Amino acid sequence: MGCALGNVATLANAGAQVRFGWNLPNDFGTFLIRPGSDSNTPLDKQDPRFFPRYHRIGIHLFVAVDGHAVLRNIFLDGNTFRDSHSVDKEPFVGNYMVGVGLISNIRDVLD
Repeated sequence: MGCALGNVATLANAGAQVRFGWNLPNDFGTFLIRPGSDSNTPLDKQDPRFFPRYHRIGIHLFVAVDGHAVLRNIFLDGNTFRDSHSVDKEPFVGNYMVGVGLISNIRDVLD
Protein backbone atom coordinates (compact mmCIF):
# COMPACT_ATOMS: atom_id res chain seq x y z
CA MET A 1 0.00 0.00 0.00
CA GLY A 2 1.35 3.42 -0.82
CA CYS A 3 0.80 6.79 -2.36
CA ALA A 4 2.60 9.54 -4.24
CA LEU A 5 1.87 13.25 -4.07
CA GLY A 6 3.83 15.54 -6.36
CA ASN A 7 3.98 17.44 -9.60
CA VAL A 8 5.01 14.36 -11.64
CA ALA A 9 2.48 11.88 -10.24
CA THR A 10 -0.34 11.88 -7.72
CA LEU A 11 -1.66 8.37 -7.09
CA ALA A 12 -2.52 5.70 -4.54
CA ASN A 13 -1.77 2.00 -4.83
CA ALA A 14 -2.37 -1.29 -3.05
CA GLY A 15 -1.21 -4.81 -3.76
CA ALA A 16 -0.40 -8.26 -2.43
CA GLN A 17 1.96 -11.15 -3.12
CA VAL A 18 1.74 -14.91 -2.50
CA ARG A 19 4.70 -17.32 -2.61
CA PHE A 20 4.80 -21.12 -2.83
CA GLY A 21 8.00 -23.13 -2.75
CA TRP A 22 10.76 -25.07 -1.05
CA ASN A 23 13.00 -23.44 1.61
CA LEU A 24 11.25 -20.09 1.37
CA PRO A 25 13.42 -17.33 2.84
CA ASN A 26 12.10 -15.65 5.98
CA ASP A 27 11.76 -12.19 4.45
CA PHE A 28 9.14 -9.84 3.04
CA GLY A 29 8.77 -11.39 -0.41
CA THR A 30 10.26 -10.95 -3.85
CA PHE A 31 11.15 -7.34 -4.61
CA LEU A 32 11.09 -6.38 -8.26
CA ILE A 33 13.30 -3.78 -9.89
CA ARG A 34 10.95 -0.85 -10.32
CA PRO A 35 10.60 2.72 -9.04
CA GLY A 36 10.18 2.86 -5.28
CA SER A 37 11.21 -0.74 -4.65
CA ASP A 38 13.58 -1.73 -1.90
CA SER A 39 16.21 -4.37 -1.39
CA ASN A 40 15.20 -7.44 0.56
CA THR A 41 17.22 -8.17 3.68
CA PRO A 42 17.44 -11.54 5.44
CA LEU A 43 15.63 -11.83 8.76
CA ASP A 44 17.32 -14.85 10.36
CA LYS A 45 20.60 -16.78 10.41
CA GLN A 46 19.09 -19.62 8.35
CA ASP A 47 19.15 -17.42 5.24
CA PRO A 48 22.17 -18.25 3.02
CA ARG A 49 22.64 -14.57 2.15
CA PHE A 50 23.33 -13.82 5.81
CA PHE A 51 25.04 -16.82 7.39
CA PRO A 52 26.96 -19.05 4.95
CA ARG A 53 27.29 -21.98 7.37
CA TYR A 54 23.84 -23.16 6.33
CA HIS A 55 24.02 -24.60 2.82
CA ARG A 56 20.48 -24.16 1.65
CA ILE A 57 19.06 -23.72 -1.79
CA GLY A 58 15.50 -22.52 -2.14
CA ILE A 59 13.13 -22.01 -5.02
CA HIS A 60 9.68 -20.48 -5.08
CA LEU A 61 6.96 -19.25 -7.38
CA PHE A 62 5.31 -15.92 -6.70
CA VAL A 63 2.11 -14.27 -7.87
CA ALA A 64 1.46 -10.60 -7.18
CA VAL A 65 -1.26 -8.06 -7.98
CA ASP A 66 -1.09 -4.30 -7.71
CA GLY A 67 -3.67 -1.61 -8.40
CA HIS A 68 -3.22 2.14 -8.93
CA ALA A 69 -5.74 4.96 -8.69
CA VAL A 70 -4.11 7.76 -10.73
CA LEU A 71 -5.25 11.33 -10.14
CA ARG A 72 -2.43 13.04 -12.06
CA ASN A 73 0.46 11.87 -14.23
CA ILE A 74 2.44 14.63 -15.93
CA PHE A 75 3.58 12.27 -18.69
CA LEU A 76 -0.05 11.70 -19.68
CA ASP A 77 -1.76 14.92 -18.56
CA GLY A 78 0.82 17.38 -19.88
CA ASN A 79 2.18 20.54 -18.31
CA THR A 80 1.01 21.38 -14.80
CA PHE A 81 0.81 25.17 -15.11
CA ARG A 82 -0.32 25.78 -18.70
CA ASP A 83 -2.11 24.08 -21.56
CA SER A 84 -0.03 21.47 -23.43
CA HIS A 85 -0.28 18.14 -25.22
CA SER A 86 -1.99 15.35 -23.30
CA VAL A 87 -3.63 11.96 -23.84
CA ASP A 88 -6.65 10.28 -22.30
CA LYS A 89 -5.73 8.08 -19.36
CA GLU A 90 -7.33 5.31 -17.37
CA PRO A 91 -7.94 6.43 -13.77
CA PHE A 92 -7.66 2.86 -12.41
CA VAL A 93 -4.84 0.57 -13.56
CA GLY A 94 -4.09 -2.99 -12.47
CA ASN A 95 -0.85 -4.95 -12.76
CA TYR A 96 -0.11 -8.60 -12.20
CA MET A 97 3.22 -10.37 -11.89
CA VAL A 98 4.22 -14.01 -11.96
CA GLY A 99 7.76 -15.26 -11.48
CA VAL A 100 10.27 -17.67 -10.02
CA GLY A 101 12.72 -16.88 -7.22
CA LEU A 102 15.92 -18.82 -6.53
CA ILE A 103 18.07 -18.30 -3.44
CA SER A 104 21.49 -19.78 -2.74
CA ASN A 105 24.79 -18.74 -1.27
CA ILE A 106 27.15 -18.02 -4.19
CA ARG A 107 30.03 -19.55 -2.19
CA ASP A 108 28.22 -22.90 -2.26
CA VAL A 109 28.22 -22.83 -6.05
CA LEU A 110 31.92 -21.88 -6.28
CA ASP A 111 33.16 -24.50 -3.76
